[in-house]
Amino acid sequence: VLNSAKHVYFESEVPNFDQQNVNKDFLRELAGLSTNVENIFRIRNILLSKGIIFIIEPALSGLRADGVTAKLFNSIPVIALSLRYARLDNFWFTLLHELAHIYLHFVEMDAIIVEDLDVEAENRIEREANLTAKYSFVSQTTWANCRPRYERSVNSVETYAREEGIHPSIVAGLLCRELNDYKLFSNLRNEIDVRELFNNQ
Repeated sequence: VLNSAKHVYFESEVPNFDQQNVNKDFLRELAGLSTNVENIFRIRNILLSKGIIFIIEPALSGLRADGVTAKLFNSIPVIALSLRYARLDNFWFTLLHELAHIYLHFVEMDAIIVEDLDVEAENRIEREANLTAKYSFVSQTTWANCRPRYERSVNSVETYAREEGIHPSIVAGLLCRELNDYKLFSNLRNEIDVRELFNNQ
């Protein structure tokens, strides 16, 4: 990951990173970009403008990794996504989870953080990153009692997603994760293959 990040660093003009620029408003703004699938191709430049290097780096065989957050030269944040799961909801949640680490934990990071998001968060920083990512997509006040939680219909998911200004697959993914039922909304969640989109770019 760091070798790939070095290539980006030496080939691009990477502005100085200011952690104050990565805040709740920025995360929420990024989450809103999910409504248009084509916006995934803007992420690299958006993050680079903030001094963050973003790369797609397939996970090593046998390594269960969805994303990585690291420091290059001990001062430049790096986010890598493996696209281990090619679903759109996984792409966006992993991205916001890694950004949450930069927002909340960058100063205290002293090692590369490798994420397997299938595993229940067992420490403070992972729980904080999960919650921050989730509430970048949905309102904490509406989420607990949102219609899709009870109706579990595609129509209710799409309506709530419009109200929150995010892609419906993300609402579906959050519900599957919370309810531990990954058969829910499978067509909606698997409709778009992000790995294929990047391969065809």
